[in-house]
Amino acid sequence: MKSGFTSALYEVNMQSGALTLCRQFTGMEEITGLYILPHVDKGAPAKVSDLKASFSNGSTTGKVSFTMPSATKGGETLSGNINYKVYLGDQKKEGTAAAGKTVQLDATLPEGRCKIVVTTSNANGESERTAISLWIGKDAPATVSGLSLKRTLDKGLQLRWDAVSTGAHNGYVDPASAYGVQPARRMPQSAFQPDATS
Repeated sequence: MKSGFTSALYEVNMQSGALTLCRQFTGMEEITGLYILPHVDKGAPAKVSDLKASFSNGSTTGKVSFTMPSATKGGETLSGNINYKVYLGDQKKEGTAAAGKTVQLDATLPEGRCKIVVTTSNANGESERTAISLWIGKDAPATVSGLSLKRTLDKGLQLRWDAVSTGAHNGYVDPASAYGVQPARRMPQSAFQPDATS
């Protein structure tokens, strides 16, 4: 931030320390973070496509699949085998596959949030990254909706809510065990009759 409530971006000469003005900001903007994307050679493979992960019913064992690129970053046609690396949280798998081929890998991961990253490479360098993030294993239920408490004709109470079918982290939950009733104070058990509706 400069005097007069203006800000600017400068380039620093690493040898001399001299500053070169790159851009003047007139709205008192502040830069809190700055990064440079890695350079990818035009002859390196393009990114993989159709990256998917399938872990059914809260399982920690599943499959990861993706399609190898059929062209370079610069748009030239690729042929033959291409190297790939798959990062599964703290794990790494490596291999080769033909250009344009769909690759499917078995994976066993710990429960929780996992980021899956795939890159390819050839003699000209490494591709850009393709990534997805998902919840592995059983998730905690999302917050219920449609919650209501009504008095019934027999002087009882009816507690209702919409059945939970999604996880708090968009992961798997078993709808049959995704809810329960916990009274704020002790009352006769007969006063609580769970009746989830979807």
